[in-house]
Amino acid sequence: MANKLRAVVIDDDDDDLGFIMETLQNTFAFEINGFTNSVEALEYILTHAVNIDVVITDLKMPMLSGFEVMERMRENPASANLDVIVLSTSNNPEDIARAKQLGAVQFISKPHSYSGYIEIIQAIMKLVQKEGA
Repeated sequence: MANKLRAVVIDDDDDDLGFIMETLQNTFAFEINGFTNSVEALEYILTHAVNIDVVITDLKMPMLSGFEVMERMRENPASANLDVIVLSTSNNPEDIARAKQLGAVQFISKPHSYSGYIEIIQAIMKLVQKEGA
C-alpha cells in the first residue's frame, strides 16, 4: 500500500459523500475519488483498480446497488481482491451476510454524527496495518 492511501467512496447522497470524504481527509493523507453515481464509480474502479487501496460503498443506490458494484468488481480480475467497506443505513442481517459473502471486509451502519465515523477510521486503520504487515 502506498504512503498516501487511495480510496473510492460511493454514496448517492451528496451530504453523506461529503461527510465521509471530509472525515477521511482530516484523519489520513487520503487520495479520494468520490462518486454519487455508482455506474461511473464502477467504471473508475475497473479501469483504475491497481491504484485503489480501499472501496467504501453505500448499499442502497439507484442504477447499481452496492451489492451489484461488489459483484461486478469480483468478476473482474483487476478489482477482484480490492478491500471493500460497506457503509449503509441498513442493519438487516441478510444485507450484512450478503455483503460479507461478496467480500466486504467490514460492514458499518452509517453514523449520524461526525464522531460516529470513528468506526470507519478504525476499520481503515486495520486494513492499513494488515497491508503493512
